[in-house]
Amino acid sequence: MRIFLITIITLVITFLLNPIFRKINKKRPIKPAGRHIHHSVAGMVLLAIGAIMGSKIVSSVGLGIYLGHVAEEIYFNKRNLFAAFLIFVTR
Repeated sequence: MRIFLITIITLVITFLLNPIFRKINKKRPIKPAGRHIHHSVAGMVLLAIGAIMGSKIVSSVGLGIYLGHVAEEIYFNKRNLFAAFLIFVTR
């Protein structure tokens, strides 16, 4: 139950921080090699690290970040569910 709660809390925090990050990114965009690396990549890295280490807490934080990014893509960018799960790097 605690893992589910951590995942949901991380998802909500990630989703709510989107407007703040958009304002920051407009002032000083960070795009290595002309590509935008989404924070879903960080979520998947944390999920993998947690799985390798055997840490459910780290895995749940990574899963929350990834699912928060999916929710952002659906809500703010009007993507369909399938496409939102597959967005990691864009131009």
